[in-house]
Amino acid sequence: MKKLNPQLTAVRDARLGLKLAELTFKRALIDAAKAGEAQRAIGHAAAISQPAVAQHLAHSGHVRPVPQGFSGADPLEICQRYYLGQITEDRLFDELTRWEYIPDPEPEHLLDDGASISGTWNDVLVATNMDYISEEQYARLFDMMEDDRPH
Repeated sequence: MKKLNPQLTAVRDARLGLKLAELTFKRALIDAAKAGEAQRAIGHAAAISQPAVAQHLAHSGHVRPVPQGFSGADPLEICQRYYLGQITEDRLFDELTRWEYIPDPEPEHLLDDGASISGTWNDVLVATNMDYISEEQYARLFDMMEDDRPH
């Protein structure tokens, strides 16, 4: 990725922060509703109306839960949270080496590069290309993953 000037980096980082905050907020709403909390009580805690809670919940079907012991729903989100300073580098490596990566899907057509689904090693490649993790971190992670594979 091309190096951005400080103003554009600030815009990019703020937007990513908003995206992750929205995911965290929606997951908290979902968890509260699943725990049996009334929408009115959830709204009070969030300083929004009960109809707003209902609307958020109705539009949260795409929000994937975070697996137990992880900080994101996929490797890309884990890298994004690291990039924004929400998790340490040690936790980043711990989570990414424990992640059970889904095999990349086979393309349906010869010229198709395959569907992009989350949970594959491609998430780590995207995170590297977006500078959420460095190329050195990628190489270290790749080496760690190679060491764990049966030969």
